[in-house]
Amino acid sequence: MKKTVSILLIFSILNAVAVNCSTMVKITSEPPDAELTYKGRMVGKTPLEMEMSDSLFEETKITLKKEGYQTRDTFIERRVSTGMLIFNVLFGIFTLMISWLYVAPPKEYQNFVLYKVPEVKPETAVTGRAFTDTVILKNGQRYENCRAAVTADSVIVTPREGSPIILPKSSVDQLIRGQ
Repeated sequence: MKKTVSILLIFSILNAVAVNCSTMVKITSEPPDAELTYKGRMVGKTPLEMEMSDSLFEETKITLKKEGYQTRDTFIERRVSTGMLIFNVLFGIFTLMISWLYVAPPKEYQNFVLYKVPEVKPETAVTGRAFTDTVILKNGQRYENCRAAVTADSVIVTPREGSPIILPKSSVDQLIRGQ
C-alpha cells in the first residue's frame, strides 16, 4: 500500500510538472514591425518573443497589422511533442489522462507574411463611371450598383456609399459591367 501511494505521488508530481508547461514562441513577420494583438491586447511589434501555454485549450489566434498592408488574422501553429506523447503512453493512466491535453505545444518559431494593400493605378481607376457594375462572389454574396476595378490579384469594389472593399480575385465568381 505504501509503495502504491508513493508511486501515485511520483506520477502526480510528474503530471503537475508536465501540465504546467509553456513554450517561448518567437514570432516574426515579413515585413517586420507589424503590431501583434493576442487575446484582445497589443503585445508588441514583430519580431518578438512571447510565452504561450502548451495546453490544447489555449487560444492561439493572433492579429498582425501594419500600415499599408492587409491585416492578417491567423493562428499560431502547433507541433506534436514526442516527449509528452511517450510520457502519456507510458504513464497517462496514472495522471488521470490530464496530461494528454499538453501533447501539442506551439511551434517555437512562427513567421507570417503580410501582403501590401493593392494600389489602383490611374489607368485602372473607375472614376467618372456610374455605379452600374455587379460583383457576385463564389459564396453567393452580391454587390450591385457599384464600381469595380480589377488589379493583378484583387477586385476593388466601391459601393455607392461607403469605403472601397478589397476582395481576392479567387473569391469572385462573376463581374458584370454596367453601361
